[in-house]
Amino acid sequence: MVVFDPKTPSIGKEFDIHVMVRNYGGDAEVDDVTLTINGEVVKNHGSFPINSYETKAVDFTNIVLEDCGLHAVMVDLSVKDNICERVTSRLEGVNLIGGDYIVSHDLRPAAGEDLKIVVTDDLNGTFKDAVLKIRKKGSEDALKTSSIKEGEEVTFRPEDQGTYIVEVKGPEHCSVNHSIDVKLSRYALYAFDARVGDPITITVMREKAITGSGGRPTGQPSVWVHWQRGVEKMGSKLVVEGYGNITINEPGVYILSVDDDSLVWGTWKQIRVYDKPVLDVNIPDNATIGNTMTLSVKGMGKEKGEPIKGVSVTIYDPGGNEKNLKTGSEGTVSYIPYDVGKYFVRISDSDYATMEKEFEVLVPMNINIKPTKPTIEDEITIQARDYKDYPVKDAVINIRNGETSIVEKTDINGVIRLEKGRLSRVGKYSIAAKKENYLEVKEDMSLNGMLYINFSKDKTEPLSSILISISGNPGIENGVDIIITPPTGDKIIARGAEYNYTPDRTGMYAVSVTADDYINASKSFSVDPSPLNMSGDLKDKKLILKVINPNTQKEVAGVDIRITYDGRVEKTATNEKGTATIDVKKPGSYVIHASKVNYNPVEEEFTVAKVQEWGSLILPLILVVIAVLLLLGRDIILDAVGVGKKKNKEEKRPCGLGAVE
Repeated sequence: MVVFDPKTPSIGKEFDIHVMVRNYGGDAEVDDVTLTINGEVVKNHGSFPINSYETKAVDFTNIVLEDCGLHAVMVDLSVKDNICERVTSRLEGVNLIGGDYIVSHDLRPAAGEDLKIVVTDDLNGTFKDAVLKIRKKGSEDALKTSSIKEGEEVTFRPEDQGTYIVEVKGPEHCSVNHSIDVKLSRYALYAFDARVGDPITITVMREKAITGSGGRPTGQPSVWVHWQRGVEKMGSKLVVEGYGNITINEPGVYILSVDDDSLVWGTWKQIRVYDKPVLDVNIPDNATIGNTMTLSVKGMGKEKGEPIKGVSVTIYDPGGNEKNLKTGSEGTVSYIPYDVGKYFVRISDSDYATMEKEFEVLVPMNINIKPTKPTIEDEITIQARDYKDYPVKDAVINIRNGETSIVEKTDINGVIRLEKGRLSRVGKYSIAAKKENYLEVKEDMSLNGMLYINFSKDKTEPLSSILISISGNPGIENGVDIIITPPTGDKIIARGAEYNYTPDRTGMYAVSVTADDYINASKSFSVDPSPLNMSGDLKDKKLILKVINPNTQKEVAGVDIRITYDGRVEKTATNEKGTATIDVKKPGSYVIHASKVNYNPVEEEFTVAKVQEWGSLILPLILVVIAVLLLLGRDIILDAVGVGKKKNKEEKRPCGLGAVE
């Protein structure tokens, strides 16, 4: 006997082979023990004695194989005893090196629908670092590549029909290529239990319409429907455009079926044909413990749709306990299940065929998402709780957005936590929670991004532009509406991530931005009045004023000028060059006030000094005379002075008689 240790060795790791040799004859000598794997000698073992009816183990240790798959192992040995000179024996075995991946998926997958794929292994353990790749048969281009763990659900949406290959590779396992056939749609077949000889209405539809030869999508095909009892085929009928009737004349259980074709998956349905009138029993879907369920009994055939009163309804719970009820005037009974599991119901009446059905009762479950309106910058917690508000441990939470899927199990508090940034796409997510014996629950969650408003400056002035730019988490370039509300209350709407806006008046401007799947944002900027700077120049009894904006150094036209002097007020305005001229009629103080809409007013006082009008003429005349005298020469000036002196002497009067000079 050849024994492997471990039973399924791993690729590239040491393992042992133990050969059990038992002697059913007399005492003997065993030698030339040789281990051969896949036709190549790997090891030899020395000789040893073996007694009659003795079992000995031959150990080949520290064997390493690098190739995954099945390997042929042979052990040859020679035995020599007192009777036989030498006998050669061979022990053979085949063993798998490395585990096998097992790929399971939804049955009858259709194009354009999510296909759920789960990978497990045959080692009853867990694996990690495996890589799943999906490609179309005949192509090496990967349609999806994902790192997977044991039992993790991978979602893939095939876009068209054909065969898809699922490749799985990972350490200590043999690679696997698993093929999945995808068709465009599936047939759905509808029929109900009936009485012998009554018409059975059959409806066949495609779950998803397919474009027909006329170019018109149709979900109502013309197909053959077959029916059989056991393995005996009873008949076939062409159902035209999805509708038809058949009649079965013998009671029994029948299988109705529609075959696969190249585009659509086939289907089947079991019905019963009775020799008495048939009752239609309606059992609510998704029955849960502790909640009242109503079963209704109505007639079929000639009594179709009519409630049947006084029918016996017996319900058996999973423990075999029964509850006997009778339908009331509405043909209904009420029942509260208290245990999880399969229930059996029997409906009987002497005038009708006895009906038997099964239904399942599950534990209701709900999920709570916090925060209730999460953003991409939040940590998100999802908690599964049962109908008593107890946390549900080990519930499988599947969070899906398109082809992106995250699958995790809840902790002891029934919670999974998604740290900030774990979900990187905004939009709608589908969240499903599943656990055995619990009713699967689904919730939609909208994950919103964040918008941020940026201004090129926090303050500006009228007619000076400001750049409004929008950023987001995640980044956003298009689909943003920028709404600007000036002080007038009017709204200006621009579309895009940037907008250069020029305000025309002072005040507060409110800016709000919106985008699909993003939280709205708002921010304000102020437009302050522009400054005015006024200067003056006195020239020829006129004061010339100039008004500019010091921020831009540009002249300001249309500024209202108010002049106050000597109790009087005059008004004027600056021209296109930003100037205004004021007549100065008399010396004194002139108070000048300048103002304009969207500008801060400014006021200046100019003082005109007191000047005598004639004095302003005398001084120039004196200067002219001096200039003339200088031209006549120095002698004339001296003579003029001398004459003056002589004239003075002659005019002297004698001082007394005989006055001497």
